[in-house]
Amino acid sequence: MASAMVPPPTNAILVPRCAIRQIVGPHAPEVLHFPYVALGRGDFSCPGGLSLFAVVRSGGKQYRVEEGALITVASVPGDPGSTVTLGEVLMVADGDEVRAPGSASVTAEIVEHGKGEKITVFRYKNKTRARKTMGSRAKSTTLRITKIEA
Repeated sequence: MASAMVPPPTNAILVPRCAIRQIVGPHAPEVLHFPYVALGRGDFSCPGGLSLFAVVRSGGKQYRVEEGALITVASVPGDPGSTVTLGEVLMVADGDEVRAPGSASVTAEIVEHGKGEKITVFRYKNKTRARKTMGSRAKSTTLRITKIEA
């Protein structure tokens, strides 16, 4: 990690907290990513310092969350606008300092309920001309992270 702060590019749109610049082509607009995408490459500028983030487990999957971030997880009970506490916090980091979760908690607000991508299942048995097509869409919930308490 570079010790000197690099000013953000003037022709780029900044993402909250830290912006990473990736040049796509000579005339293409610049694409910005969060710092965890390219920390090792050294092509990011972070005027406010790296932010507080946590890794949480919800629905059998792990998510990296920051305050204000939107994530889509497996269905969580509750009405849109209500507040939920995400179950298991695996890690908390503040800048370069990584801490054990201890009694950390992550609070989120339910934004909306929806369905995921369509999954098509096709069953086929040879020599009998037996075919069956089925599909399903998993229910999902979009959450906005409101608070990370370390």
